[in-house]
Amino acid sequence: MNLAKIRSFIIILLYFTCLNVSAERIELYNSDHMSSSLPYCITQDSYGYIWVGTTHGLNKYDGYDFLKYYYDDSDQSSISDNDIVSILCDQEKRLWVGTNTGLCRYEYSTNNFMRYPIEGIKARISCICQRKNGDILVGTAGHGLYVIPKGTDKLTEVKGQRKYSYDIFYEKIFEDDKGVVWCATHLSTITKCRIEADKFIETKEIPLNHGKVSRFLKTDNSGFLICCYRGILRYDYATKSIGDAGYDLSDLPANTDIISAFFNSKGSLGIGTSDNGYFCTKSGSYKLVRPEWTLSHGMSSFQINDLFSDKNGTSWLSCYHQGIIKASLISNLFQTYDKAQFESMQIDERLSTMTSNSMSKLQNSLNGIKVETAVRDAKGINYISEYGK
Repeated sequence: MNLAKIRSFIIILLYFTCLNVSAERIELYNSDHMSSSLPYCITQDSYGYIWVGTTHGLNKYDGYDFLKYYYDDSDQSSISDNDIVSILCDQEKRLWVGTNTGLCRYEYSTNNFMRYPIEGIKARISCICQRKNGDILVGTAGHGLYVIPKGTDKLTEVKGQRKYSYDIFYEKIFEDDKGVVWCATHLSTITKCRIEADKFIETKEIPLNHGKVSRFLKTDNSGFLICCYRGILRYDYATKSIGDAGYDLSDLPANTDIISAFFNSKGSLGIGTSDNGYFCTKSGSYKLVRPEWTLSHGMSSFQINDLFSDKNGTSWLSCYHQGIIKASLISNLFQTYDKAQFESMQIDERLSTMTSNSMSKLQNSLNGIKVETAVRDAKGINYISEYGK
């Protein structure tokens, strides 16, 4: 294969300039890889590890393998329960893990866990949030709100809580840009709180008409999103009011519950549903649609418990009963040139044809483009031509 013939294919040329090559590389991790195919929560720590909490153990992913952590009745340094409910990596690079029976902190130096018991109670730790002042707020399912003040290592009950049954259930906690703490229960209400140290100073209960809250999401300096089971709302700092966020949910099947939400690396809103898979907005749009790659991977009936975007822009989907889906955006694989630029390029003449295995991998990554010829130069740069181009 000589250079003249390669040029005649007009490879990497106008076709890729107008095509905008982009696809999702999908990888599924289930009980063959992790402790369970029943994942619940996902986060990434300060060292780049991905942590996955399941109903049967905690998992740490290093990019190659999953290290599994289980409760051991004979080991007080093991995690306090196998049912992992919440995970938080804080500003001090500490990893907090909420289980069905209590709070733990992972010790990186010893690869084990420190437990934070609540006297006389085995509390389900449903949410963990760090405030801007460094305090760690810990919400329980039925036993109230607790705090670990910055600079201490002690779990303390927040004083001034009302003791009605719904007041002591905390499913989501969020601190806004004004220092106000928002608490969501298992009911269709949220509470706007002012908390100082370990005491409630002021609370205001706000009823919602869109079901219970599944996620609070920071958007910009003017407000934040309140994602509910049956709608997406927005709180506006200027007017101090909650209204519809303006997202078009018409593509969602009737009676679909939104149970998770996030902004991906491109700033698009993605939502996970209880039994209808994953939806997201396209760039510049407020309409939530089902991505094509979810259909091709049979995800239209998945329950998506959690969504997370890591430091590399990869999206992680916690799919109950299926496992964890890692969706990596394949883009910017090609440098594009116009014809004049390409013909003036200094291309290494030492070209070699790709092996069938390499060709197959390349073909699979090109989102439907049919490769006719592919060669690689001495510098490892690939040149391809498409059928009919």
